[in-house]
Amino acid sequence: MKKNNIIIIFLIAFQSIMAQLPIYKDAEIIWGDELKFKAYDEFTKFLGEDKKNYYLIKLLKGGYKYEIDIFGIDMNLKKSVTIDMKHHGQYRMKYEEAFLINNKIYFFSSFQDKKKKQNKLYCRAYDKNNLTSGELIEIEQLPYEKTRYKGSFGIEVSDDKSHLLVYLEKPYEKNGAEKYGLTVTDADLNIMWKKDIKLPYTDQFFTNEGYKVNNDGDVYLLGKEYKEEKSQRNKDKPNYSYHILAYLDNGKKFKDYNLNLNDKFITDITYKIAQNGDLICSGFYSKNGTYSIKGAFFMTVDFDTRKIKYNSIKEFDEDFILEGLSDREVAKAQKKKQKKGKAIEMYSYDLKDFVLREDGGAVLLAEQYYVKVTTIRSTANGVTTTYTTYDYYYKDIIVVNISPKGEIEWATKIDKYQYSVNDGGYYSSYVLHVDENRLRLIYNERAKYYFEKEDRKKLSRNDKSARLTIIATVDGNGDSKKEILINVSKENTYPVPKLSKQINEKELLLYTRKKKKRRFALVRFK
Repeated sequence: MKKNNIIIIFLIAFQSIMAQLPIYKDAEIIWGDELKFKAYDEFTKFLGEDKKNYYLIKLLKGGYKYEIDIFGIDMNLKKSVTIDMKHHGQYRMKYEEAFLINNKIYFFSSFQDKKKKQNKLYCRAYDKNNLTSGELIEIEQLPYEKTRYKGSFGIEVSDDKSHLLVYLEKPYEKNGAEKYGLTVTDADLNIMWKKDIKLPYTDQFFTNEGYKVNNDGDVYLLGKEYKEEKSQRNKDKPNYSYHILAYLDNGKKFKDYNLNLNDKFITDITYKIAQNGDLICSGFYSKNGTYSIKGAFFMTVDFDTRKIKYNSIKEFDEDFILEGLSDREVAKAQKKKQKKGKAIEMYSYDLKDFVLREDGGAVLLAEQYYVKVTTIRSTANGVTTTYTTYDYYYKDIIVVNISPKGEIEWATKIDKYQYSVNDGGYYSSYVLHVDENRLRLIYNERAKYYFEKEDRKKLSRNDKSARLTIIATVDGNGDSKKEILINVSKENTYPVPKLSKQINEKELLLYTRKKKKRRFALVRFK
């Protein structure tokens, strides 16, 4: 048989498999024109949208200049402005954050004044319609004595965008209490209150895991308290508990909420603040330690009493945990259970989304993610060369449904496999779209991982490497369905989930890229 005939047969086999699979028909994809980018320019953040435009931040070639871009609903560029990153026309400033709030775009940057030994945080506001800018305003400053530690800034925004929190990490003595500065402003950057705080725990026994500011301007800090030094770890039972520290009533009141599951290890936790002030917390736990998960938990903590009002736990059964694993991986897990008496658990899941439903229920989503770092050193002619490889793995997604009563009703696993090298996982992970009681997860995957084992045998080597964009739909009962949303090879562009965003209940904006080509695609669900 001639070589050309063999290729034709393989292509026909691939096309016939594609024809037999469900292709997603409940959406219209509207493609924008190809965007003109200079080499090494790239979007870094999707700021938001309104009824007329989409707003994004772009990093320009060289890494020292930024740009605000406005795209119309036709996905064509309408207006842009280059941001002045020089401090009074001289030294470069460091980008910190950017937000779209009401009719303004706030661009935060910092500058280290070496002569005065001060690290200063600035903000410049841009009108979202014409991109005219205001003056560069100093927001906060940190004094420093040693060049190696200049302190740092962080900015958070409340859910309704009525308040901003600027927090400052301040120098403190080793093994002493960590010190922070809190500044809360309104949407126009007017200071509502500010306070210097010293945590009630010392550095060697406490880890700060992030801040939130609510719609009333109250500040919450999530942290992990160890019963002994962080370097010490008890393998049989938890030696730590989580705390949420609340600074209320313009910083005048303080509350410490202690969160634990007794003899179970909390491996990951997230929380929301209810309208009545109660804390709604959810996450994963383990029986074995801190590097794997056995199930999910959900709890509500009373605002006033600080006691747990509701607590629900769902242990994942072994079939659910082993679902999607190879025969070799299943045998390895079962052997470990028999030899060491350890429960079979899942590894390396990160919380990604915590969605509160209108009926009082919630949905928790987590993705299996890890990075493998390999460093190789070689010496030739007395010269040592070091090369480090970063392998990025983004695998299955777990979806956990929680009823309005706080009971964990079901858990679903979406099988997924994404692997890349030295790219930061740029095209990996997923973007979530929520539509009433349906969840849509959009992600990229090679054909060989999407097709079942029998169908993979019919694919050619090239077809197995073909790229597809998949949409996995999860309904209110936990039933899931995977279909092909985009044939990437056909469209000649590749979605970037991390820079894509849900616009409303019926629309999702996808940012796509392939080499120097960039395009937007609006996915409009029926």
